[in-house]
Amino acid sequence: MPAHTPAWRRRLPLAFAVLGLGAAVAAALDALPGRAPTLHITGGAADGHRHTMAQLLAESTVGPKLEIIPTDGSVASLEALRAGRLDAALVQGGLPGAPGLCQLAPVALEPLHVLLAPSVPEGAGLSALRGRRLNLSTARSGTRPVAEALLAVAGLGPGDYINSELGYRELESLSDDLLPEVIFTVSPLPSPVVEGLVRRHGYRLMDLPYGEALHLRVPGLRPARVPAGLYGIGERVVPPVAVETVGPRLLLVARCDLPKPAVNALLDALISDGFVRQASPSPLPEAEFAVVPEHPIHPDALAWMRRNDPAWTGGDLEWIESLRSLLGSLGLALFFGWRWLKGRRMERFERYIGEVAAVEQAVGQVEAAPGHLDLPRLLQLRAKLGRLKAEALARHAAGEVEGAETLAAFLTQVADARHHVSLLILHERDRQEDAALAARLRPPLPVEPEPE
Repeated sequence: MPAHTPAWRRRLPLAFAVLGLGAAVAAALDALPGRAPTLHITGGAADGHRHTMAQLLAESTVGPKLEIIPTDGSVASLEALRAGRLDAALVQGGLPGAPGLCQLAPVALEPLHVLLAPSVPEGAGLSALRGRRLNLSTARSGTRPVAEALLAVAGLGPGDYINSELGYRELESLSDDLLPEVIFTVSPLPSPVVEGLVRRHGYRLMDLPYGEALHLRVPGLRPARVPAGLYGIGERVVPPVAVETVGPRLLLVARCDLPKPAVNALLDALISDGFVRQASPSPLPEAEFAVVPEHPIHPDALAWMRRNDPAWTGGDLEWIESLRSLLGSLGLALFFGWRWLKGRRMERFERYIGEVAAVEQAVGQVEAAPGHLDLPRLLQLRAKLGRLKAEALARHAAGEVEGAETLAAFLTQVADARHHVSLLILHERDRQEDAALAARLRPPLPVEPEPE
């Protein structure tokens, strides 16, 4: 190296060598056994079914280790996520989100059970609960906001009933005279808590046959169903017939900055054979993971859901076709610029190039117009391209237009334009034929007889 080379340049190769060695050592350390990260996850209360689901998820996750940290419920789990004490959580849907929290996937549907004590008259609806002792679960549970939303739809506010705020263990320990008249609980099917209340204390299930209406008012709730006889098929069948209800989805929520490997590992575990076989309730299929998300979907979760999408889609092919047309037009522009620099006089032939370009612009306007393609207009434009081609060839044969290279480029431009217009015409004719066929196959509307 020459003597006048600065000292910092002489040390540059050594610096790159040190950086490369450091990167290699870091990669080797990451590859060593036992270096898998630990993710802190919760399923809510330690005695709840979501805690069991979290344990199954931990057993099915390959790569990171899942440390399960119990909380007081879904509301508390979301608070711990926002505070950074957790990486992911199985929480009840229908609860408000917060900045920095993202949804990975819905896991299952959890029906809402509304249990009525024997003292509540048969056929009582939500309005009949006014003034009664209700249990909407504990203050930080997910059941409570769902129950409050349901009661609000029926016109009942906090001052219209007495809320006892008991947990599941407290409910199981109380005698008949101390139990609330109405108990709300969000639980999978079958629910051990509901089964105990039905068998030991004679509770029955309230029918809520307006799931679709409630879903429109409270999007976090979805129609659900409790089959007949789920909680008793002996002398007392409970419920005697299938009961309609609503329920939120169980969601897997995480911090939005959760790394991609951790996101992939959790989602792979959700669809693994071990988790699907043992989880209760039955997990939702992967096809529903992106259906009406209640929180922003984690970007890496969205990429995971699209991992099996084809490499080339219809939009990609359209983009490639547009790029090809653009490159073709750019090539023509460069070609004519080169000919202009050489001093060739092509003023008379440029008129045809300009007219074809005008036709291409008109085709673009047809494509951009709202509604269906204007088929007569496309036919006119294709016919005009044919006339321009025939006129240019005739004039070239007569010696009125010079330059074989220019003519070849012009013919290529015309061919591309005609091909594009023909594809549009074919597409519109197919659409019209399909529409006509559908109209012929559609059954006629029944004609109601006129009143006598």
